[in-house]
Amino acid sequence: AFIADEATKNDIAKTFNAIACDMEGASIALVSYMGNVKCVVMRTVSDGAEGNDEYETNKDDTAKKSTEALISVVEAI
Repeated sequence: AFIADEATKNDIAKTFNAIACDMEGASIALVSYMGNVKCVVMRTVSDGAEGNDEYETNKDDTAKKSTEALISVVEAI
């Protein structure tokens, strides 16, 4: 589900004690699990689901942080 309102965000946080919600990575992980294929999903948070345009404001910084994190993981292997 696409979460774009404060009430749904708060309900998910309360129900699951969650600090973030991801819709694409969870699908990939589930299919990998069902196919017995190892999988790692790494994400950064680009918006807070408040319904405003945080993504456009944060996308460049989020992309940079994602790249830096991925490089760190690959270098550690």
